[in-house]
Amino acid sequence: MLVLLVFQNTQAFESNMQTQTIRGKVIDQDSKSPLIGANIIILNSDPIRGTSSDADGYFKIDQVHVGRVDLKI
Repeated sequence: MLVLLVFQNTQAFESNMQTQTIRGKVIDQDSKSPLIGANIIILNSDPIRGTSSDADGYFKIDQVHVGRVDLKI
């Protein structure tokens, strides 16, 4: 399995706290085809945050605190 990630910094105006958007695509390592419905979870987040990949393998998680995050697919 291969995950491509793009990070985008945004400003959360309500709390004056910087956040980022995590975007990516989950694909099968061998066939290179998108993985539909793969669960993507931010590890060590409280509350637990995550999403599922769409029909093309893409996912997006908004308003994540700026910094390094570990994902579990």
